[in-house]
Amino acid sequence: MSDIDRQINQWRAKVSDQVNSDLLDLASRMIIDLWDSVVDRTFAGMDIHGNPFIGYSRAHRERRKAMGLPVDHVDLFFEGIMIPSVKTREELIFDGAMGTAYFDDAFEEMKAEAHHKGLGNLPQREWFGFSEEQKADAYKLAMDFMKGKGYAVL
Repeated sequence: MSDIDRQINQWRAKVSDQVNSDLLDLASRMIIDLWDSVVDRTFAGMDIHGNPFIGYSRAHRERRKAMGLPVDHVDLFFEGIMIPSVKTREELIFDGAMGTAYFDDAFEEMKAEAHHKGLGNLPQREWFGFSEEQKADAYKLAMDFMKGKGYAVL
């Protein structure tokens, strides 16, 4: 291998490492921003479509009232365990990087799914997902980030 070929390979490796680092940084920023917006929206009592959550059942309202908890605002923070059990991570994938939000507790994941899908006696409260506005914000974040790093963006 010639010196020029060696230098080209070293340059490619350096560029590849930098691109991978930038992609992981972007994936991290995006998943954290998206997840924070899901938590904020949920705490505000809104679903992914921008609608208020369905109110509590009479029995659950009475139980909350007896515990001194609010009964007029549904926000899925009853015990304060389910939503904080969601963690985020970023990883390189075949053609880029990906951020993931996942539950680190199987029971809390089941509760979240029951709320989201309206399973059992729970009304459906679609909270685990991204609204079109959140997706648009994430896209803008990605474009601004990539432009700021000097990448060509379409």
